Amino acid sequence: MIITATPEPLNVPPRIRLDFDSEGDEFLELSVMRDGRPIRQQPAVLGLTETHTYDYEAPFGVPVTYTASGTTSSSWTAVHTETWASLTNWATGYFA
Repeated sequence: MIITATPEPLNVPPRIRLDFDSEGDEFLELSVMRDGRPIRQQPAVLGLTETHTYDYEAPFGVPVTYTASGTTSSSWTAVHTETWASLTNWATGYFA
């Protein structure tokens, strides 16, 4: 996993943008911590290979350490597939 932290001090309020790249696998879970404590805004992950979040509470001018842990999946299995080759069993008309 690749983590990129970009300070955005001119944003109101100031923040750190955290970008996460799973290097090809899809995120199933991802927890982000600053100096060993979870950040307030956790990233959305399910089914994404890249995601981002913001840390609005990071102290500017003070070194911090970000860590991330979670799980990824490199393969998914189909639960249901539909070819849509025939629509003969579909009901048509206007339903009020």
